[in-house]
Amino acid sequence: MRKCLWVVVLSLWCGMALAQDKVSFRMNWYLGGLHVPFYYGKDRGLYAAEGIDLTLNEGRGSANTVQVVAAGSDTFGLADSSSVILTASKGADVKSVMSLLNSTGFAVISMASTGIRTPKDLEGKRLAVSPGDPLGQLFQAVAAVNKLDMSKITLVQVDPAAKVVSVLEKKADALLGGADDQYFLIKQRGVEPAALRYAEDVADTRYGGLVARTRLRAFAEVAADVLGVTLAGLSLSRRC
Repeated sequence: MRKCLWVVVLSLWCGMALAQDKVSFRMNWYLGGLHVPFYYGKDRGLYAAEGIDLTLNEGRGSANTVQVVAAGSDTFGLADSSSVILTASKGADVKSVMSLLNSTGFAVISMASTGIRTPKDLEGKRLAVSPGDPLGQLFQAVAAVNKLDMSKITLVQVDPAAKVVSVLEKKADALLGGADDQYFLIKQRGVEPAALRYAEDVADTRYGGLVARTRLRAFAEVAADVLGVTLAGLSLSRRC
């Protein structure tokens, strides 16, 4: 009887030791180079070693990611700081807990042959944008600082995934996107790209921040582990 009891106790103890905290992480966008540290860290078992059962989910834009995290559907998210500020200002339960990039990759991306080299060159052009994304909101600041006449700029509303295609097919002269994303997608097609970075045109923000709900205090230890492992994954992936 005593032996059986010890077997039960040992089984329970082992189960507790092996139990991992389930954590989900929502990316800011379709999978790209910026997301390598997270997948690399998971593949190398860094999260598992800290008792974290991590699920990585593809994103559909920072605004959507922030809303999903605020609703509690995902534990963490990767998002642009302007999306966090806008959503939090409306009473959402969300905040930024760590910054991965201290400068935004947002840019006006075009084919070099289009001849867009300065903000003023955007007048008379068509820009592919997506409804509600932070790129379009911050572009208003770029336009204001550079004294652009918005009545001379046509905003073409497209699905996020269709931005690159719209430029390649010349349905738009440029797109509002990422210098670390769509720029290289255009280059991958054998076309020379060009980029006007928001950061160079007075609309810089911290980008690539990890966001979580403000009520995550009850989950503070796990949160600290996630942030620590993420930094480790970022450091290791840079060496590859």
